[in-house]
Amino acid sequence: TAAPTHSSAITGATSTELAPTSAEALPPSTPIETMPPSLTDAPITEPDVTDRSTYRSVTERQFALMMKDPDPHLWERIIIIGTVTQFDPLTGPTEFRADVRAQPGSEPVNALVSAPYRSSILDNVVKGDSLTMFVKLGPLKAYRTELGTRVVVPSFTVYSLMPYSLDTWPGN
Repeated sequence: TAAPTHSSAITGATSTELAPTSAEALPPSTPIETMPPSLTDAPITEPDVTDRSTYRSVTERQFALMMKDPDPHLWERIIIIGTVTQFDPLTGPTEFRADVRAQPGSEPVNALVSAPYRSSILDNVVKGDSLTMFVKLGPLKAYRTELGTRVVVPSFTVYSLMPYSLDTWPGN
């Protein structure tokens, strides 16, 4: 007898078209014991996120390209300058809005900056602070203004920060 066919909403194919007709159609599986050691034994490690030497400064142009299309740069470690524009009960204790830039004097970008989970890194940060921040670029995030307008902005997670000063700017 013929196998029943069921239409697939995703591909329009039938179940008999999707399923192999015999065991020979399936590729043989590779037991984990025969896989190269580099694929099974090597732990994936990331440099310490608080190590400032693992972050790089970027040019205005590089930053503009990252802001134009952040997806290819997700989780890259960069150094930015930011002035806190909103840090209150509406943003919560672990996220603030800031005008951020890649280099002193460059055009700022409205962004959301957040602390890692359960971090106290933002405890002493207030509206108006100018900071040098060691961040990872995150995905675009949306928020609503007090007038109800939906705004989509880049987001960053900050792992280390210090008061901004041209004398201590690591990009020099």
